[in-house]
Amino acid sequence: MDAGPSNTLNGDSADVSGGLFYHPVEELPLKFHIQKHIGPIDASLRKLIAEHGGEVIKAVPIKGYVLIDPDSEKGNALLAKWQDETKPDRHIVCHTFVPTCIAVGAMVSPSEMHSAIPLFTISGHPAEIYLHPSLGHERRQQLTKDITKFGGTITSNANLAQVLICDNANPSFDTLARKYAHNNNVYVEPPTWVKTCIGRRTYEHDQPVQKPIGGIPRGSKNQDRFDVMIDAWVESNPQPVMGKGQYVVSMKKGTPNPSRASESPPPAEEDNGGEESERPSNKKERRKKHKDKEDKEKRPRKKRRVAKPVSSSDDEDATSAEALMTQMISGST
Repeated sequence: MDAGPSNTLNGDSADVSGGLFYHPVEELPLKFHIQKHIGPIDASLRKLIAEHGGEVIKAVPIKGYVLIDPDSEKGNALLAKWQDETKPDRHIVCHTFVPTCIAVGAMVSPSEMHSAIPLFTISGHPAEIYLHPSLGHERRQQLTKDITKFGGTITSNANLAQVLICDNANPSFDTLARKYAHNNNVYVEPPTWVKTCIGRRTYEHDQPVQKPIGGIPRGSKNQDRFDVMIDAWVESNPQPVMGKGQYVVSMKKGTPNPSRASESPPPAEEDNGGEESERPSNKKERRKKHKDKEDKEKRPRKKRRVAKPVSSSDDEDATSAEALMTQMISGST
């Protein structure tokens, strides 16, 4: 169904004093029809159209623009239903047509919007993108057109931007990259990033490449020389073995240090009364042996029974007893 001026929506009437979307020859505002349930950008589209002299109507106009979301089913249904070669003045375009014309400052040809989609968006809202002055005037104009055509918006405040585009050959690029290196909500990209996203039809950011840790990289020309020097130092300096009180000549297997070959051998271990001279390798066995030794030292020795020596008084008693027995025997006889 086609509609005329009587179908203008309340609050979306055009400013007849002129504007980008006002036809100066016909002295009539350009008519726009917006797809229903297009998303959170509906209110901003109506506001932009009204501010620049256009008019939003309820029905699909014979002469005017139909704003759709090419990625939605309703948008494709409107395109299939209302695209008519017999009505060349009716243009069905992506809704990014409105901000693109405003950003460029002129009416963009509908044929240029053929491949446009809302690409640079976050949760249905245009992504705020800041163009650094290092890009130059011409590149800024082209990037502005490409970004708004594919759903983004250009901001003049770098502090409000979600993406900062800077010339990667300029020192400012490294400065900005270091500044926002730990900010997950702000990205610093080169100008080629826009074309890359459009070519992939995906709005994404590459993960930053982590810088390697400082020091001599493995495989450098001096690495072998340093390895030889470290091995020589380790062999010439005994390293303590923690917890054992022993020393080793080298951290890895190899020949002993020649400078220590002339040293006198360690003294032989003394005999421990038949006890084992070798140190038990098992920690539990060493504890048991040490405990047994302590118990042996603390254990009291048994007293030996020694015969008492015969005293002189005992000898006299024995002699008197024998004399008494002799007298008794002789008297009985």
